[in-house]
Amino acid sequence: MRKNCICLCGTQFRAPISQLTKGMQCPNCNRVIAFQETVPPNTTGTSDHALAQDLDFNTQQTTPWGRLLRIPKWLLYSFAVTPLLTAIALFVPFATDRLGFSRAWPKPDKIESPVQMFQPVSIDWEKIQQWNTNFDLLGRSFPGSTIANEIVKKVPASKYESLEGLFGYDTMLAKCVDRKEQAQVPSGLSLELIERKLSHSVRAFLTASQSITPGYHDWRVIGTASQDHSMALLIRYYRENETMADMLDDQELLMPLMKLIDFGQFNLYCNNVFLTKQTVSNVNAKLPGYQFANFYANKNYGYLVLVLSDNQVDHQIQDMFDFQIQRPLSEFCLIWTGASNLNISDIPKANVQLPGPLDSDILLVQDWLKNKNNSASSVDPETLRSKLESIHKQTNDPLMHDFLGRLENQLGNPQQALEYFRKAKSDRFESLDSHRAFLREALQAKDTNLLIQRLHDLNNYWDIKLTGTDAQEDRKQYYKFQHYWSTVEPLYVGSGPRSD
Repeated sequence: MRKNCICLCGTQFRAPISQLTKGMQCPNCNRVIAFQETVPPNTTGTSDHALAQDLDFNTQQTTPWGRLLRIPKWLLYSFAVTPLLTAIALFVPFATDRLGFSRAWPKPDKIESPVQMFQPVSIDWEKIQQWNTNFDLLGRSFPGSTIANEIVKKVPASKYESLEGLFGYDTMLAKCVDRKEQAQVPSGLSLELIERKLSHSVRAFLTASQSITPGYHDWRVIGTASQDHSMALLIRYYRENETMADMLDDQELLMPLMKLIDFGQFNLYCNNVFLTKQTVSNVNAKLPGYQFANFYANKNYGYLVLVLSDNQVDHQIQDMFDFQIQRPLSEFCLIWTGASNLNISDIPKANVQLPGPLDSDILLVQDWLKNKNNSASSVDPETLRSKLESIHKQTNDPLMHDFLGRLENQLGNPQQALEYFRKAKSDRFESLDSHRAFLREALQAKDTNLLIQRLHDLNNYWDIKLTGTDAQEDRKQYYKFQHYWSTVEPLYVGSGPRSD
């Protein structure tokens, strides 16, 4: 139980009775305050409440000075200052009149709340006829280049979560507050707290985006558009379903490979191959919008539009949406922060007419990727080739050359396929399909040195993917591949590989 105490200096504080009975130091004047107990003999075993009634505070005095000291200081100060303020209030109007000053004081400007000061970013897409594809990404020669470079570096390295630092929340905050006001629902949250919830939601969304497929991811900035103080980036996203171990677990590759090098050498040159067990980040179960079907049009290939606003030094991401789905991330955030009662699947589409690849062309490529190993695929090869060439002409995206290489492999033209894969690689794009083609070239030539170089390149490719992960070695995969080698008689002589 706690009790009030008043020191001789007028300071009031509360403390437990157990401390008051022992005496304690005043926090203001450092005077030791002791208490005397006047407990009647028959009160043994009474409650703390009864004991408190009999505590005699020896700091209390019955003199006028003692009673004055017990008056709170703030009350004494108010008694002293009030007459002075009254005199000033009476004197100022008189003095201004005598000195000829006008008493028509200027009225202060209306102070706008932070919500009113928000300037949500909006772009008139009808005025944007085409994307600018003539820019130097590495030279950072255009507005928003910092964001573009961060995306290009961090997505392949599995650092999606760090992209949250590129977001600004003015537009999303304005939407959240406006939606709550329309619904006449008091938020009960400060703007800082709403912004923290937005930041958490965006971070969870990005983390979940990284988990859509287990393979290599690549986001490429392929177009820019600017308008007033805002601009937009067109980003192509690409995600692989396979891991490095999945690709190599193929008899067409393994049989000739195991005859050229032993398992120890394979494990040396591909020391990342079994690093596939990754800890799945905990994603808030209340954020179902991360599922790719609700935001992304396709899990493997498509386009994003990032809307940026000027932040003096550089731009910030204010919103983003899939080129085909057109459901802004800000609308998902309204649901996640409680500003909207819609279901994720009920978020309306923007239906904006955007310049760039046609939806029909993108859908054709997506359908081919989904069914390219299906002999019954209905995609006509010549039509597909025409669409891929058309998209490349519009975007200069090296991924289209990689896709053309895969198409040629499907059609049984490995040499033409290698030409396309080399074009894509010269423009800094690689895929597991291109590495598979380069490995096959070395194996067919039975060139051990070339094979080792190809394995080294593949290992580096997967090493980039592992940068931002805490992947662990999958021992089951390790023992499975080790068993493969034990069943094959090598072509090489001695302990080391040789080139035939």
